[in-house]
Amino acid sequence: MNMKSLLITSAILLGIFGTSLGLSSLVIQYQHHKKNLVESEEVYTLLNERSRRIDILKHMVEELEKNTQRLMSLQAKYVTVTCYNSVKSQTDSTPLLTAINSKIGPGQVAVSSDLLSKNFTFGRTIWIEGFGVYVITDVMNKRFRNSIDIWVPKDSKIFKHENILAVLLEQF
Repeated sequence: MNMKSLLITSAILLGIFGTSLGLSSLVIQYQHHKKNLVESEEVYTLLNERSRRIDILKHMVEELEKNTQRLMSLQAKYVTVTCYNSVKSQTDSTPLLTAINSKIGPGQVAVSSDLLSKNFTFGRTIWIEGFGVYVITDVMNKRFRNSIDIWVPKDSKIFKHENILAVLLEQF
């Protein structure tokens, strides 16, 4: 091969390899950018998911704050809880009628007069720790203080519990 042919062949090969190396470089750069784009989309998706979770948590905190304010506004007292039956020895001369002139029955309570004057009024609903939800329909004898009397049927076991939480519930 003569010198001229060798130079031409070398130039052709250099051009082919040079172009090939340039294409390889472009392919590598494309793959790198494509990988970065995929990673960016994954990061974007993760950020959107985290943002959604943060919004949910913010909403939960707002609801918790509202419920805490509602609970703080409820009236609550620690009281003595007893029970009574519809018999004259435990009531007045009308053992089957409440102070609001309704028939006595399950789910009803009488409150001491001091509680009656502190918003524990007739018709209000009250939750009593360990006993449940009741409606205030009657008043106890004036000698009792800070007490709630739960109506029970005649053959029920008599009880007295002190320092029981009683909470006035909101009327809906």
